[in-house]
Amino acid sequence: MGLILASSSPRRKRILEDLGYNFECISPNIDESNSSNLKPIDYVVDVSERKGSHVWNSNQGSYVLSGCLLYTSPSPRDATLSRMPSSA
Repeated sequence: MGLILASSSPRRKRILEDLGYNFECISPNIDESNSSNLKPIDYVVDVSERKGSHVWNSNQGSYVLSGCLLYTSPSPRDATLSRMPSSA
């Protein structure tokens, strides 16, 4: 079981490298537009969830890190709900 960074962010990659993690980068090709006109915090969580889910669906034997969300089995949705910020 490995660690995958679901991002092309050089900053996130550098942070994990500096911390000494072995990981793979997979950049999900998803639409990042805010077509639902979400509030900024909701938009960030939505994009992160969609990126992580997209990568996790093809790599279910791995841990997938996407933005501020970590996906593990059995369900990316369950993992997301347990880590979502509470609404203000």
